[in-house]
Amino acid sequence: MSTSTHATKLSKKSVLLFRAPKEGTTDLFEKELREHKYEPVSIPVLDFNYINIDKLSQCLIQYRDYSAIVFTSQRAVEATQLSISDSSKEVNYSDLTCYVVGGSTCKAAKDAGFNAVYGDAGNAEKLAEYITTEEKCRDKPILYPCGNLRRDTLSKKLKEAGFCLNEIEVYETVRNKSIKLKVEELIQHQGLPEYVVYFSPSGVQYTEDIVSSGILPLDQLKVIAIGPTTEKELREKDIPVYSVASIPDPEGLIQAFS
Repeated sequence: MSTSTHATKLSKKSVLLFRAPKEGTTDLFEKELREHKYEPVSIPVLDFNYINIDKLSQCLIQYRDYSAIVFTSQRAVEATQLSISDSSKEVNYSDLTCYVVGGSTCKAAKDAGFNAVYGDAGNAEKLAEYITTEEKCRDKPILYPCGNLRRDTLSKKLKEAGFCLNEIEVYETVRNKSIKLKVEELIQHQGLPEYVVYFSPSGVQYTEDIVSSGILPLDQLKVIAIGPTTEKELREKDIPVYSVASIPDPEGLIQAFS
């Protein structure tokens, strides 16, 4: 598919979110943007396969062997919910200390039944600093369900501080096969977005071909990163960054537009 002449025009206040919209309920990022008179469109760049669910289920059955559980993504929470539903035992996890990165992951963890949640940390480095300061128990390991593309920031800092982590890869990230087609359709029908928001380093990597081919000329658009790790990936690809969200949630993203 080739883009038409009018497709190169900039569509003011339009926002391309490189992420999957929340299914079955109101997407909070899109809702917040619309309330501020922006026109968001979400295009998924990632697909996920869940793995090691049985292994995680066994750990959760024996959750009292752990001092805490850590979630750095909503996807890890979803994998944990799968492992809970696969378990034949009814277990209440409300008394297991739960640490998370970001408000959206915090909400997902609470919805999954984890009540003692720390959700103010905007990234893994800040969360590691908080855990190091607040978590007194080093006799038991911390359970860390995570993805295959995780950065080692959290685990490295916690291990340096004397904590033991049981890291279990519970999902693997792969490229969404429809990215190029969806972006071309968006540009053809609505023109170029004024803003493009990236939510992960892998999202940057998986859109590299549509950027380098000129389909999405990021040098002409305002590129926003959801956090410092994503910003770093963008800058390493020589993509100019307009701004970075202070915290990875809808309110933090809105502030990055001003």
